[in-house]
Amino acid sequence: MNQTTETLMTAIEENTGHPLEHWIEIIRKSGKPDCQAITNFLIEEHQLNPVLAELIAQKAKGSH
Repeated sequence: MNQTTETLMTAIEENTGHPLEHWIEIIRKSGKPDCQAITNFLIEEHQLNPVLAELIAQKAKGSH
């Protein structure tokens, strides 16, 4: 893992209280089809910061 990715992973956990893997599992269970739907879901249902929500959505779609 490069330094930027490591920093982003740390930021996700520090700012949300949960690691990326937690969010990926929630996203998988939600059935949301694309990054925009996932981002909106994370903002509206989990009150995440829009920047973090988009980052998590992109990571989740890349991990499928």
